[in-house]
Amino acid sequence: MGSSGETLSWALRVIGDLAGAAGEGLKERIRTDLLELYFDDGARVDGEASRMIVQVLKGLFSRSILAKAKSEAKEKSPSVRLKGVWLLHELRGCMSPEKLQPKT
Repeated sequence: MGSSGETLSWALRVIGDLAGAAGEGLKERIRTDLLELYFDDGARVDGEASRMIVQVLKGLFSRSILAKAKSEAKEKSPSVRLKGVWLLHELRGCMSPEKLQPKT
């Protein structure tokens, strides 16, 4: 493997693929962990890791991701608020009515 960016890209792609095939309990855990990494104080909204995490989260779209993004978009910290707004912007294409319907 080459640079750390390539390694990160590969790792997040593998995590996304595994999560896609996992049961809902594991998917939710992965969503939670990725959101924690994304909203970490040290993560830059325009950083490569943040962009890649958003791509994986889009593939794992759920109401919990949307709720977390909305919550963080109202945060007092400007950097967290910016990340929340950006995540909401990126999730916009995932918010089709059928994806927002409760599962029966």
